[in-house]
Amino acid sequence: PRSLSRHFKRGTEMSPIKFLEHVKVKLACDLLLNGMPMTRVLRITGFGDAQRLNRAFHRVLGISAAAYQSHFTPLIPNFKSIAPDGITAIGSQFFAFNNGTV
Repeated sequence: PRSLSRHFKRGTEMSPIKFLEHVKVKLACDLLLNGMPMTRVLRITGFGDAQRLNRAFHRVLGISAAAYQSHFTPLIPNFKSIAPDGITAIGSQFFAFNNGTV
């Protein structure tokens, strides 16, 4: 497991757990932008409750899920993810909201 974790981190620049959190937040972003109710987003992404979701959003994006939804939904009418199953490749070159390089 430790060797796998090191190889994974070398390839993605993040731990497997952090990568999974990023994937779940990305999925939540897509669902929220498509107008899905928060209760369904929580259930589908597996965060369980709004507090866990918001903590993950703050770690990954620096804002709450509600702030993300209210800020970006008006900018993207009829948003649909172009990635298969709502997931995109995530690494340092993708999904780097904290660095301001969306």
